[in-house]
Amino acid sequence: MLKRDRQLRDAREQFRPYMTPDIIEYVELFKEGNFAPRLSRVVIRQSADNQYFVGVMRIGQRLNQFCASFVPDVGTYEDRLFAKDKMDEILTIEEQEGFDVIDEFSAPRVDILDNVFLSHRIEHEKGQTFFAKHHLQSEHLCHQAIPAGLHVYALVTADGDCRIIDSHDAGSPLQGENLITGRSRVFLQTLSRLDGFRGALFEGFFDGQNLYVTDAGYCHDQVMFDWPLKKRMRFLYKFLLPMSDNEGCRFIVPEKGHPEKWTQTYRYGVTKGRLVRDIDTLFSLQPAYTNRFVFPGTLISETAPLTVTGTAVKNGILQTTNRELNDSGVYYPASARVDAYHDYNIVGHDPTLTHTPLMF
Repeated sequence: MLKRDRQLRDAREQFRPYMTPDIIEYVELFKEGNFAPRLSRVVIRQSADNQYFVGVMRIGQRLNQFCASFVPDVGTYEDRLFAKDKMDEILTIEEQEGFDVIDEFSAPRVDILDNVFLSHRIEHEKGQTFFAKHHLQSEHLCHQAIPAGLHVYALVTADGDCRIIDSHDAGSPLQGENLITGRSRVFLQTLSRLDGFRGALFEGFFDGQNLYVTDAGYCHDQVMFDWPLKKRMRFLYKFLLPMSDNEGCRFIVPEKGHPEKWTQTYRYGVTKGRLVRDIDTLFSLQPAYTNRFVFPGTLISETAPLTVTGTAVKNGILQTTNRELNDSGVYYPASARVDAYHDYNIVGHDPTLTHTPLMF
Protein backbone atom coordinates (compact mmCIF):
# COMPACT_ATOMS: atom_id res chain seq x y z
CA MET A 1 0.00 0.00 0.00
CA LEU A 2 2.81 2.41 0.90
CA LYS A 3 4.58 1.61 -2.36
CA ARG A 4 1.40 2.26 -4.34
CA ASP A 5 0.76 5.56 -2.54
CA ARG A 6 4.31 6.66 -3.34
CA GLN A 7 3.89 5.66 -6.97
CA LEU A 8 0.61 7.59 -7.19
CA ARG A 9 2.21 10.67 -5.65
CA ASP A 10 5.12 10.50 -8.08
CA ALA A 11 2.79 9.96 -11.02
CA ARG A 12 0.55 12.90 -10.07
CA GLU A 13 3.59 15.16 -10.07
CA GLN A 14 3.68 14.63 -13.84
CA PHE A 15 0.27 16.30 -14.12
CA ARG A 16 1.58 19.56 -12.62
CA PRO A 17 2.79 21.21 -15.86
CA TYR A 18 -0.71 20.85 -17.34
CA MET A 19 -2.80 21.97 -14.34
CA THR A 20 -4.04 25.57 -14.65
CA PRO A 21 -6.57 27.65 -12.67
CA ASP A 22 -9.04 27.61 -15.58
CA ILE A 23 -9.72 23.89 -14.98
CA ILE A 24 -13.18 23.93 -13.40
CA GLU A 25 -13.68 20.17 -13.20
CA TYR A 26 -11.69 16.98 -13.47
CA VAL A 27 -12.11 13.27 -12.80
CA GLU A 28 -9.06 11.11 -12.09
CA LEU A 29 -9.01 7.42 -12.95
CA PHE A 30 -6.63 4.65 -11.93
CA LYS A 31 -5.63 1.26 -13.33
CA GLU A 32 -3.01 -1.15 -12.12
CA GLY A 33 -0.12 -1.49 -14.54
CA ASN A 34 2.43 -4.25 -14.90
CA PHE A 35 5.04 -2.35 -12.91
CA ALA A 36 3.40 0.94 -11.87
CA PRO A 37 -0.06 2.55 -11.78
CA ARG A 38 -1.63 4.14 -14.85
CA LEU A 39 -3.52 7.39 -14.34
CA SER A 40 -5.87 9.46 -16.44
CA ARG A 41 -7.50 12.83 -15.79
CA VAL A 42 -10.41 14.04 -17.85
CA VAL A 43 -10.66 17.82 -17.44
CA ILE A 44 -12.96 20.68 -18.40
CA ARG A 45 -11.42 24.14 -18.85
CA GLN A 46 -13.42 27.37 -19.03
CA SER A 47 -12.08 30.38 -20.94
CA ALA A 48 -12.74 34.04 -20.21
CA ASP A 49 -15.32 34.15 -23.03
CA ASN A 50 -17.14 31.09 -21.60
CA GLN A 51 -15.87 28.49 -24.03
CA TYR A 52 -15.50 25.01 -22.56
CA PHE A 53 -12.66 22.68 -23.51
CA VAL A 54 -12.54 18.97 -22.69
CA GLY A 55 -9.05 17.48 -22.38
CA VAL A 56 -7.41 14.23 -21.32
CA MET A 57 -4.18 13.76 -19.36
CA ARG A 58 -2.54 10.35 -19.24
CA ILE A 59 0.37 8.94 -17.27
CA GLY A 60 2.04 5.57 -17.63
CA GLN A 61 5.51 4.14 -17.15
CA ARG A 62 8.11 3.11 -19.65
CA LEU A 63 11.07 1.25 -18.19
CA ASN A 64 11.92 3.28 -15.05
CA GLN A 65 10.45 6.62 -16.16
CA PHE A 66 6.96 8.07 -16.04
CA CYS A 67 5.56 9.28 -19.35
CA ALA A 68 2.90 11.99 -19.45
CA SER A 69 0.74 13.39 -22.23
CA PHE A 70 -2.06 15.96 -22.44
CA VAL A 71 -4.56 16.47 -25.24
CA PRO A 72 -6.13 19.82 -24.23
CA ASP A 73 -8.91 20.06 -26.82
CA VAL A 74 -10.67 16.75 -27.37
CA GLY A 75 -13.81 18.85 -27.68
CA THR A 76 -14.76 22.55 -27.63
CA TYR A 77 -18.25 23.66 -26.63
CA GLU A 78 -20.32 26.80 -26.08
CA ASP A 79 -22.28 25.20 -23.22
CA ARG A 80 -20.94 23.40 -20.17
CA LEU A 81 -23.71 20.80 -20.46
CA PHE A 82 -22.29 19.53 -23.76
CA ALA A 83 -18.76 19.55 -22.33
CA LYS A 84 -20.04 17.45 -19.43
CA ASP A 85 -21.62 14.99 -21.89
CA LYS A 86 -18.26 14.63 -23.66
CA MET A 87 -16.52 14.05 -20.32
CA ASP A 88 -19.02 11.32 -19.43
CA GLU A 89 -18.46 9.69 -22.82
CA ILE A 90 -14.69 9.54 -22.24
CA LEU A 91 -15.16 8.28 -18.67
CA THR A 92 -17.35 5.46 -19.92
CA ILE A 93 -14.66 4.36 -22.39
CA GLU A 94 -11.98 4.54 -19.67
CA GLU A 95 -14.05 2.43 -17.26
CA GLN A 96 -14.63 -0.15 -19.97
CA GLU A 97 -10.85 -0.43 -20.28
CA GLY A 98 -10.56 -1.23 -16.57
CA PHE A 99 -9.97 2.20 -15.03
CA ASP A 100 -11.62 3.14 -11.72
CA VAL A 101 -12.50 6.66 -10.56
CA ILE A 102 -10.34 7.61 -7.54
CA ASP A 103 -10.65 11.42 -7.36
CA GLU A 104 -13.01 14.19 -8.50
CA PHE A 105 -12.82 17.98 -8.41
CA SER A 106 -15.21 20.80 -9.28
CA ALA A 107 -14.98 24.54 -8.57
CA PRO A 108 -16.05 27.68 -10.44
CA ARG A 109 -13.72 29.92 -12.42
CA VAL A 110 -12.61 33.00 -10.44
CA ASP A 111 -11.81 36.14 -12.46
CA ILE A 112 -9.93 38.50 -10.13
CA LEU A 113 -9.40 41.06 -12.88
CA ASP A 114 -13.15 41.63 -13.17
CA ASN A 115 -13.09 43.63 -9.91
CA VAL A 116 -12.31 47.30 -9.33
CA PHE A 117 -10.44 47.80 -6.06
CA LEU A 118 -10.16 50.57 -3.50
CA SER A 119 -6.68 51.21 -2.12
CA HIS A 120 -4.76 53.41 0.28
CA ARG A 121 -1.02 54.12 0.36
CA ILE A 122 1.32 52.81 3.03
CA GLU A 123 2.44 55.51 5.45
CA HIS A 124 5.94 55.97 6.88
CA GLU A 125 7.26 56.77 10.32
CA LYS A 126 10.67 56.68 11.95
CA GLY A 127 11.24 53.65 14.13
CA GLN A 128 12.01 55.56 17.33
CA THR A 129 8.95 57.77 16.92
CA PHE A 130 6.67 54.81 16.23
CA PHE A 131 8.10 52.93 19.23
CA ALA A 132 7.42 55.88 21.55
CA LYS A 133 3.80 56.08 20.37
CA HIS A 134 2.82 52.42 20.15
CA HIS A 135 5.09 50.15 22.20
CA LEU A 136 2.38 49.66 24.83
CA GLN A 137 0.03 48.32 22.11
CA SER A 138 2.58 45.89 20.68
CA GLU A 139 0.45 42.81 21.50
CA HIS A 140 -2.17 44.07 19.04
CA LEU A 141 0.36 44.71 16.27
CA CYS A 142 2.42 42.45 14.05
CA HIS A 143 5.48 43.40 12.03
CA GLN A 144 7.31 41.97 9.03
CA ALA A 145 10.96 42.56 8.14
CA ILE A 146 11.12 43.96 4.59
CA PRO A 147 14.48 43.44 2.83
CA ALA A 148 14.01 45.66 -0.26
CA GLY A 149 11.89 46.37 -3.29
CA LEU A 150 8.89 48.19 -4.67
CA HIS A 151 5.50 47.85 -2.98
CA VAL A 152 3.46 45.73 -5.38
CA TYR A 153 0.46 43.50 -5.87
CA ALA A 154 0.95 40.10 -7.52
CA LEU A 155 -1.76 38.13 -9.29
CA VAL A 156 -2.34 34.69 -10.67
CA THR A 157 -5.40 34.91 -12.90
CA ALA A 158 -7.92 32.24 -13.87
CA ASP A 159 -6.06 31.77 -17.16
CA GLY A 160 -2.80 31.11 -15.32
CA ASP A 161 -1.40 34.53 -16.25
CA CYS A 162 1.07 35.75 -13.61
CA ARG A 163 1.39 39.49 -13.03
CA ILE A 164 3.23 41.87 -10.69
CA ILE A 165 2.05 45.49 -10.74
CA ASP A 166 3.14 48.67 -8.99
CA SER A 167 0.85 49.35 -6.01
CA HIS A 168 0.33 52.89 -7.34
CA ASP A 169 -1.67 51.34 -10.20
CA ALA A 170 -3.98 49.35 -7.91
CA GLY A 171 -6.83 51.83 -7.52
CA SER A 172 -8.34 50.75 -10.84
CA PRO A 173 -8.84 47.29 -12.35
CA LEU A 174 -5.53 45.50 -11.85
CA GLN A 175 -4.29 46.02 -15.41
CA GLY A 176 -1.08 47.96 -14.69
CA GLU A 177 2.17 47.25 -16.47
CA ASN A 178 3.47 43.77 -15.69
CA LEU A 179 6.85 43.91 -13.92
CA ILE A 180 7.31 40.14 -13.54
CA THR A 181 10.69 38.51 -14.22
CA GLY A 182 12.04 34.96 -14.34
CA ARG A 183 12.46 34.01 -10.69
CA SER A 184 9.19 35.57 -9.53
CA ARG A 185 7.37 34.08 -12.52
CA VAL A 186 8.56 30.58 -11.61
CA PHE A 187 7.40 31.11 -8.01
CA LEU A 188 3.89 32.17 -9.06
CA GLN A 189 3.62 29.56 -11.82
CA THR A 190 4.52 26.82 -9.34
CA LEU A 191 1.57 27.91 -7.22
CA SER A 192 -0.74 28.00 -10.24
CA ARG A 193 0.02 24.33 -11.02
CA LEU A 194 -1.31 23.05 -7.69
CA ASP A 195 -4.40 20.86 -7.97
CA GLY A 196 -7.54 22.94 -7.57
CA PHE A 197 -5.70 26.28 -7.50
CA ARG A 198 -8.17 29.06 -8.42
CA GLY A 199 -5.87 32.10 -8.44
CA ALA A 200 -4.20 34.59 -6.11
CA LEU A 201 -3.99 38.25 -5.17
CA PHE A 202 -0.90 38.93 -3.06
CA GLU A 203 0.56 42.08 -1.54
CA GLY A 204 4.32 42.30 -1.20
CA PHE A 205 7.59 43.87 -2.26
CA PHE A 206 9.47 43.16 -5.49
CA ASP A 207 13.19 43.80 -5.99
CA GLY A 208 13.35 42.94 -9.68
CA GLN A 209 13.94 39.23 -9.12
CA ASN A 210 12.36 38.16 -5.84
CA LEU A 211 8.79 38.61 -4.66
CA TYR A 212 8.44 39.01 -0.89
CA VAL A 213 4.80 38.22 -0.04
CA THR A 214 3.39 40.07 2.97
CA ASP A 215 -0.37 39.48 2.65
CA ALA A 216 -3.18 38.17 0.42
CA GLY A 217 -6.81 38.94 -0.26
CA TYR A 218 -7.37 35.80 -2.32
CA CYS A 219 -5.29 32.62 -2.47
CA HIS A 220 -5.88 29.13 -3.81
CA ASP A 221 -9.62 28.80 -3.18
CA GLN A 222 -9.97 31.16 -0.22
CA VAL A 223 -11.59 34.62 -0.45
CA MET A 224 -9.94 36.53 2.40
CA PHE A 225 -11.01 40.15 1.95
CA ASP A 226 -13.11 39.94 5.13
CA TRP A 227 -10.61 37.92 7.18
CA PRO A 228 -8.65 39.66 9.95
CA LEU A 229 -4.90 39.83 9.39
CA LYS A 230 -4.10 37.19 12.01
CA LYS A 231 -6.29 34.64 10.21
CA ARG A 232 -4.78 35.47 6.81
CA MET A 233 -1.28 35.09 8.22
CA ARG A 234 -2.03 31.63 9.60
CA PHE A 235 -3.34 30.48 6.22
CA LEU A 236 -0.40 31.93 4.26
CA TYR A 237 2.09 30.44 6.70
CA LYS A 238 0.77 26.93 6.03
CA PHE A 239 0.25 27.44 2.30
CA LEU A 240 3.31 29.44 1.20
CA LEU A 241 6.06 28.54 3.65
CA PRO A 242 6.78 25.10 2.08
CA MET A 243 7.43 26.84 -1.27
CA SER A 244 9.43 29.75 0.15
CA ASP A 245 13.16 30.22 -0.44
CA ASN A 246 15.11 31.90 2.34
CA GLU A 247 17.36 33.47 -0.30
CA GLY A 248 14.66 34.21 -2.87
CA CYS A 249 10.90 34.50 -3.34
CA ARG A 250 9.16 33.89 -0.05
CA PHE A 251 6.45 34.66 2.44
CA ILE A 252 7.64 37.16 5.06
CA VAL A 253 6.63 35.51 8.33
CA PRO A 254 5.10 38.11 10.70
CA GLU A 255 6.16 38.59 14.30
CA LYS A 256 3.98 39.70 17.18
CA GLY A 257 5.24 41.72 20.16
CA HIS A 258 8.97 42.48 20.54
CA PRO A 259 8.54 46.22 19.88
CA GLU A 260 12.29 46.71 20.28
CA LYS A 261 12.67 45.19 16.79
CA TRP A 262 10.81 48.17 15.33
CA THR A 263 14.00 50.17 15.73
CA GLN A 264 16.26 47.43 14.31
CA THR A 265 16.34 48.53 10.69
CA TYR A 266 19.10 49.94 8.49
CA ARG A 267 18.42 51.51 5.10
CA TYR A 268 21.46 49.79 3.54
CA GLY A 269 21.15 46.53 5.47
CA VAL A 270 19.29 43.24 5.24
CA THR A 271 16.18 44.70 6.89
CA LYS A 272 15.58 48.14 5.41
CA GLY A 273 12.18 48.58 7.02
CA ARG A 274 9.40 46.89 8.95
CA LEU A 275 5.76 46.83 7.95
CA VAL A 276 3.58 47.17 11.07
CA ARG A 277 -0.16 46.49 11.10
CA ASP A 278 -2.99 45.76 13.52
CA ILE A 279 -3.66 42.01 13.81
CA ASP A 280 -7.37 42.56 13.09
CA THR A 281 -7.03 44.78 10.02
CA LEU A 282 -8.50 43.76 6.66
CA PHE A 283 -6.61 43.29 3.39
CA SER A 284 -5.34 46.57 1.95
CA LEU A 285 -7.21 46.15 -1.38
CA GLN A 286 -10.97 45.92 -1.09
CA PRO A 287 -13.48 45.36 -3.92
CA ALA A 288 -15.20 48.63 -4.78
CA TYR A 289 -18.64 47.29 -3.95
CA THR A 290 -17.63 47.09 -0.25
CA ASN A 291 -16.97 50.85 -0.21
CA ARG A 292 -14.13 50.21 2.26
CA PHE A 293 -10.77 52.00 2.30
CA VAL A 294 -8.41 50.01 4.51
CA PHE A 295 -5.26 51.47 6.05
CA PRO A 296 -2.49 49.16 4.74
CA GLY A 297 -0.05 49.73 7.59
CA THR A 298 2.99 51.76 8.55
CA LEU A 299 6.44 51.17 7.12
CA ILE A 300 9.06 52.14 9.69
CA SER A 301 12.76 52.73 9.22
CA GLU A 302 15.54 54.54 11.03
CA THR A 303 15.46 57.52 8.68
CA ALA A 304 12.89 59.61 6.83
CA PRO A 305 12.28 58.56 3.21
CA LEU A 306 13.28 60.51 0.15
CA THR A 307 10.15 61.57 -1.76
CA VAL A 308 10.34 61.90 -5.55
CA THR A 309 7.89 62.31 -8.41
CA GLY A 310 8.46 59.76 -11.13
CA THR A 311 7.90 60.31 -14.82
CA ALA A 312 9.19 57.21 -16.64
CA VAL A 313 11.62 54.29 -16.34
CA LYS A 314 14.61 53.91 -18.65
CA ASN A 315 17.17 51.09 -18.40
CA GLY A 316 15.92 50.18 -14.93
CA ILE A 317 16.24 53.75 -13.64
CA LEU A 318 13.27 55.78 -12.45
CA GLN A 319 13.28 59.19 -14.11
CA THR A 320 12.08 61.93 -11.78
CA THR A 321 11.37 65.64 -11.79
CA ASN A 322 14.54 66.11 -9.72
CA ARG A 323 17.35 66.62 -12.26
CA GLU A 324 20.15 66.09 -9.76
CA LEU A 325 18.62 62.79 -8.68
CA ASN A 326 18.36 61.61 -12.28
CA ASP A 327 22.12 61.96 -12.60
CA SER A 328 22.63 59.37 -9.85
CA GLY A 329 19.52 57.34 -10.66
CA VAL A 330 16.85 55.59 -8.62
CA TYR A 331 16.60 51.85 -9.11
CA TYR A 332 13.21 50.57 -10.32
CA PRO A 333 12.42 46.84 -10.82
CA ALA A 334 11.67 47.08 -14.55
CA SER A 335 13.88 47.82 -17.56
CA ALA A 336 11.45 50.33 -19.07
CA ARG A 337 8.14 51.98 -18.35
CA VAL A 338 6.57 54.85 -20.28
CA ASP A 339 4.11 55.98 -17.61
CA ALA A 340 5.36 56.28 -14.02
CA TYR A 341 3.72 59.54 -12.92
CA HIS A 342 3.52 58.76 -9.22
CA ASP A 343 5.01 60.07 -6.00
CA TYR A 344 7.40 57.51 -4.49
CA ASN A 345 8.84 57.31 -0.99
CA ILE A 346 12.33 55.81 -1.07
CA VAL A 347 14.19 54.32 1.89
CA GLY A 348 17.86 53.54 1.27
CA HIS A 349 18.48 55.54 -1.91
CA ASP A 350 21.99 54.67 -3.10
CA PRO A 351 23.57 56.80 -5.89
CA THR A 352 25.91 53.90 -6.75
CA LEU A 353 22.95 51.52 -7.23
CA THR A 354 24.77 48.98 -5.05
CA HIS A 355 21.76 48.52 -2.76
CA THR A 356 18.18 48.02 -3.86
CA PRO A 357 16.00 50.51 -1.95
CA LEU A 358 12.52 50.26 -0.51
CA MET A 359 9.93 52.10 -2.61
CA PHE A 360 6.30 52.71 -1.70
